[in-house]
Amino acid sequence: NHMSVDDPDLIKTVNSASLDSEKQKILRRSSVHPDFLNIAQFMDSFGWMLRLPSLSLDTLEDGLDYTSKEPDLYFDACCNAVEHLVISLLHRCGLITNPEKLITTLHKFLEFRDTTLHNILSSHTSFKELANGTKLAVILSICISQFDENAKFKTEFNSQYSPESLRFDPIGRDMNGNQYWL
Repeated sequence: NHMSVDDPDLIKTVNSASLDSEKQKILRRSSVHPDFLNIAQFMDSFGWMLRLPSLSLDTLEDGLDYTSKEPDLYFDACCNAVEHLVISLLHRCGLITNPEKLITTLHKFLEFRDTTLHNILSSHTSFKELANGTKLAVILSICISQFDENAKFKTEFNSQYSPESLRFDPIGRDMNGNQYWL
C-alpha cells in the first residue's frame, strides 16, 4: 500500500516535518509519482505504435502540474498537450471526444474500470483541475486499457514482440532447472 503524492497523510507528514517550501513543492511534482514513470515508459515504448503526439517529459510534467487559474501561454500549451494526449489515447480505445467533453468521456470510460477514479471525476468539470495523482492514474488506466481494448494495437504489439523478448532474464535456477524471476 503506497502513498500517493496527493495523499492527505503524506502532506500532513510533510508539513509536520517542517520541510521548507521548495521540498514540499518537489513532493507534489508529478515526476516523483510512480505512475509518471510508467506513463513515460509506455509512451517511449509504444507511443509510435499508437501514433501518439510526441511530448517531452518536461511538457508532460508541466502540463500535469500546472494548476493556477492565471493564464500563462507556456503552461496553457503544456496543459493542452496533455489533454490532447488523453484524447488521443481515448480515441485509440474507440471513444471520440473533445476538450469540452473530456471529463464526461473519462467518467464513462472509468465507470466499470476504476470506481475510485470514476467517483473522483464526478465532482470535477475540467481535466486541468484534477490533482496530479488523479490525472496520472487516469492516463495510466487509459494506457493499460490499450492492451485490452485496442485490437489494432494488440495485433501490432504481438507481431513486434515475442513473450520471450518482454521477459527479464531469470535471477537464478535451481538444481531441477526451474527458473526464478523477480
